[in-house]
Amino acid sequence: MNHSAIAYMIDDSPAHPEQDGNMETPRRLIVGISGATGAIFGVRLLQMLQKTGVETHLIVSRWGARTLLHETQYTLEQVQAMATTFYAPQDQGAAISSGSFLTDGMVLCPCSVRSVAAIAHGHGDNLLHRAADVVLKERRKLVLVVRETPLSDIHLENMLKLSRVGVVIFPPVPAFYTQPQSIDDIVEQSVTRILDQFGIHAASGKRWQGVLSAAGVPARKPLTVKSRR
Repeated sequence: MNHSAIAYMIDDSPAHPEQDGNMETPRRLIVGISGATGAIFGVRLLQMLQKTGVETHLIVSRWGARTLLHETQYTLEQVQAMATTFYAPQDQGAAISSGSFLTDGMVLCPCSVRSVAAIAHGHGDNLLHRAADVVLKERRKLVLVVRETPLSDIHLENMLKLSRVGVVIFPPVPAFYTQPQSIDDIVEQSVTRILDQFGIHAASGKRWQGVLSAAGVPARKPLTVKSRR
């Protein structure tokens, strides 16, 4: 895939009206990669964010690094180089460990159910979970790209608890209306939707336009549904 061919649009509204000294605070997004399967989602997220001008602050957990090597062709060093700044998972003194460091929020992509449980119960035992806890206490946006199936009652209860305090639970469920031709197509569609949550909109011909197709031939006009009155 040629990532340079993708155009991006970011909302014009400032993310932070606050000023840091005499400098306006730049848009910043914390990106976490946990040990859940689906490391490619985190990689593609970083690749797409490189085109936006948004600062990315990356944390890869110990098991996230292991899964990355198992599932993808990328090394940890290569993925870290895609971010503006990266931190060791045990660096509790990092900038993103404090609420005074202004960010637009955080996306944990992919997110393990262990991380869901730790965040739901306030266990900030590493920087990944501490950064998420900071985002919650500062009332910023937190998106968890949860990768697990099937889900137990415990998993669902933890996600419900987080959803009730404003966390976006975002399982990367593929959309087949885009007629994906590859795994890359499926990953890109999910990551595009994840970025939408932060007002970062990737131009894509795969967005739903209300037009159905049959046997690969697009319909001439959007499908309309008549209401019964």
